[in-house]
Amino acid sequence: MDYIDCIASTNRALSCRNGIDDLFHTLRTKYPHLSRLCLSVTSADHLENFHVIDFQDDSDKFDVISMHSERCAPLIKIIENQEIRVVDDLYELKPNTQNKRLIELGHRSSFTMGLNIESGFGAVLFLNSTQVDYFSDGALHSDLLFIREVIISLLCHDRYKHQMFVQALKLALKISHKRDPETADHLQRMSQYSKLLAELLAHKLPVDHRFIQWIELYSPFHDIGKYRIPDHILFSPNRYTPDERAIMNKHVDYGVDIIDEVIENIDVVSASSAEVSFLKNIIYFHHERFDGVGYPTKIGGIDIPLEARIITIADVFDALLSKRTYKQAWSLEDTQHYLAEQAGTAFDPLLVETLLSNLERFKAIYHTFPPQPESEAHLAK
Repeated sequence: MDYIDCIASTNRALSCRNGIDDLFHTLRTKYPHLSRLCLSVTSADHLENFHVIDFQDDSDKFDVISMHSERCAPLIKIIENQEIRVVDDLYELKPNTQNKRLIELGHRSSFTMGLNIESGFGAVLFLNSTQVDYFSDGALHSDLLFIREVIISLLCHDRYKHQMFVQALKLALKISHKRDPETADHLQRMSQYSKLLAELLAHKLPVDHRFIQWIELYSPFHDIGKYRIPDHILFSPNRYTPDERAIMNKHVDYGVDIIDEVIENIDVVSASSAEVSFLKNIIYFHHERFDGVGYPTKIGGIDIPLEARIITIADVFDALLSKRTYKQAWSLEDTQHYLAEQAGTAFDPLLVETLLSNLERFKAIYHTFPPQPESEAHLAK
């Protein structure tokens, strides 16, 4: 394996995931029976899939796996000790859903390696082959140790860039929190509602690991443009006049402007163009309606980006259940009825069905980040 060419290829990659793709394709030129790569990373108290490449079944890249650290203690230990685990024949393992899936796809052996990157941040690299005993090759082991170091470098660089970008965005968000501190809990719930909706949709729509990570990260910024709205309008308890409504509706434009300003003022390329577009879609389109009479562009249906459709229903669901200056908190029953009535008009009907059929999980999020005691009382268990 040509290590110099390998490093040069990853340096040219436009993103961490592209770099990992290049690494795996380079590795397969020497070891053609490698069939799958899965990289899972620690995120807060969870271990989540970060990137999957499966040459046996391309649809498998949409597998969404997220486990609480307590449920995957052996994998956390592998990360902490940078251990290596080889399974020469997957049929030797105790059957579970994931192993059965791998065997059905034609994978026969596995290689697992921990990446202890820094305190609170690590990863597990899973590789599979279509042949039994494939990972007993000493040369392959040596190459994989090198691959581990390259992936650690890619993850560290990616993490640094994102921290710069997100911290700059959070600074603007912090300013808005000082004006309206009650929004902090709302944003926490929004983030978790949006992530859960995306996970539930993963096998119905083109939602992959990247989509889920981005929507959890960027959903709190959907109204970032509001901090440029004058206080007398933003906090008005009265119904807006037409002129006030026109000013308020400009917050989506202001939000996109803020993102452009953040990018312009950061020296490094902190996010891919796809990631920036995803964030801007959330900000700009989350007030569109499924029936096409929303704002600012009056697009409708699936022409509205999926990330914005998810934010729309998550935002309204939480707003209805929460007390505002202009209204009392709604009951859960009234909120359910409203969402059902608005399916196909204000909201994507698939998202309404998904939320309502998993209502207990959304209630659990609400109780984890309660807004005000009087609002929480409306959500009796």
